[in-house]
Amino acid sequence: MVRAAIYFDTSGSMWQKIDGVSRIDLSRQVWDDVLERFDGQYAKISTINSKGSSQVLGTLRKRNAESLRQIKIPEPGGGTYLWEFLVNEAEQLIQTSSDWIFLIITDGGDGESKGEFRGVEGFVPCVERIKEIGIDAEFKILGLGLKQDVADTFRKLCGETGGHFDNIQSSSEVENAILKLDETLSEMGDLDARERRRNSRFREYVATTDETERPELGLIEGPVERKLSYGGRVETLSTISPVETIDWLEDLLRIRGHVNTLRADSGEFWFEVESELPQNDIIEGVQNREDCWAIDSEKLMQSLSTISAEPEKLKITAKLKNLFSRKPKPPPVKQKSAHDILFELNDDIRNASKDARKKIIFRGDDFPDDYFGILNNGLNEVQIVVYPTILPPPPPPNYDVDYEEYKEWIQQVNPSREEWIQFPREDYHDDNILSELRKAVIVDCLIHPEHANAAQSQVDINLDFRKLNIAIKKSPFTNPKPIDVQFLDPNSSSEEYSEWAEKHILSDSEKMLVNQFVMFNRMTVTKILTHYLKLQGLKPMLIVFRFCDMASSLGLQSHPFYGRVKELFETLHSRVAIENSASKGNNGSTKWERLQVDTF
Repeated sequence: MVRAAIYFDTSGSMWQKIDGVSRIDLSRQVWDDVLERFDGQYAKISTINSKGSSQVLGTLRKRNAESLRQIKIPEPGGGTYLWEFLVNEAEQLIQTSSDWIFLIITDGGDGESKGEFRGVEGFVPCVERIKEIGIDAEFKILGLGLKQDVADTFRKLCGETGGHFDNIQSSSEVENAILKLDETLSEMGDLDARERRRNSRFREYVATTDETERPELGLIEGPVERKLSYGGRVETLSTISPVETIDWLEDLLRIRGHVNTLRADSGEFWFEVESELPQNDIIEGVQNREDCWAIDSEKLMQSLSTISAEPEKLKITAKLKNLFSRKPKPPPVKQKSAHDILFELNDDIRNASKDARKKIIFRGDDFPDDYFGILNNGLNEVQIVVYPTILPPPPPPNYDVDYEEYKEWIQQVNPSREEWIQFPREDYHDDNILSELRKAVIVDCLIHPEHANAAQSQVDINLDFRKLNIAIKKSPFTNPKPIDVQFLDPNSSSEEYSEWAEKHILSDSEKMLVNQFVMFNRMTVTKILTHYLKLQGLKPMLIVFRFCDMASSLGLQSHPFYGRVKELFETLHSRVAIENSASKGNNGSTKWERLQVDTF
């Protein structure tokens, strides 16, 4: 199990302030907010100061949260002896373990190491020496007002080790920085999850860093494989999370089966792509074109917060000129707000083709609820949906392949599953689903018959349905009337489904596939909905139902069971919006995610 070495910078510069708050107090705030992640973990806790002046605040051992709270960061004073100090630490740490997380909270770079370790470039020989010692080190560094050259160095160090880096420049960034750090620290207790996410961060770092800027360290072994096959529906994709949102949107449309994509209009934070819908989405008498707009919500919010945090600057010569000429100070240029940008996008959508279908996709979930209202204003026919930053995982092999091949696909490690939980899966027990539940769920609706039997053997569908009814009774959505989930009852009538099969003139083997479709999706929807209600709307926020070519040829998107599923989630979506609106301003209430459904 990984161990943690935690270091707090206590050099004299930590007295300096960020928006009125000293850096040392910010460091203490961060520690108070994340210390519970080290509850029950082996950790050594120290300060970083002048050579020979660093203090051990807590020797290497396991502690509970109460003991961790007793560790206090001392008053600042002195310099920053960093790179040589970390090498000396590594020589001690290797005696107990070779797998370490180095958590560092600091406001500056090394100022006291000598020779090759001196200055910003000293990190290269430092990590090379740590590797020679035999330690696999993952660096997680939180900067407090770092200069750009130091920030660039720390970013490379964290990137090369698959770690995490952030730099707080204003008070508005503190909360988000702590949340991100806390999330990455949550991996310590799960070896598999940490390995997957660490490799995912390393791949993202490599994809976003010019090769000429990367040091040749080789800290994470193995090739960086970023190609992803989508089972023949589209060509292999080059990345699971393109940096540019326009590339991400085009790849998402290709995954959905759209063809003849064309980049159309764009704004500062949003992009439009026109495309032709896949054959199974075409409805008689309805335009087969779709206009799709994507917004990278995280970049939008980050850019706006940076703009608002920047103080107004005026050259000293201009200040003197205004003073002596007694000219009035010119009015400041009004910066665009998120509302201004969304109203611009609303206007662009109004001016788009009247016949084409329209969809708005947020990439990432970092946005306020009132964005929905702005974008929906006068655009009732536009669908708004929120997707994770990572593209959905590929579908399974065809339902009729050899079962061993199918099982290999289920067991494979897929980086897309960092932000998605996928059905079918290996384990259908509630505890495991709950622990792996993500903000987004993707359900491949038609699965291998042998896997369907294996899944059914793990689940008591009658018990699951009773659990769902209990969760509904305890939820705030039972008024004015309970949510209708009777169609999820495994003992409910299937007469309507039989009539649908007869109407579509299905063979006996096709009817078996349809029955399997109903069984599997009934089980899956029951479990997802139960967890959503029990977690009080924390997750998921999106469910995507994916129909393979066989499912589409059978017309399963028009099956009455799937119609009931969509109707159920639309009802729940509306009730969540009403509940969130009614409880707005009540500090004790929980904000539920508005669970959305998408199909492709």
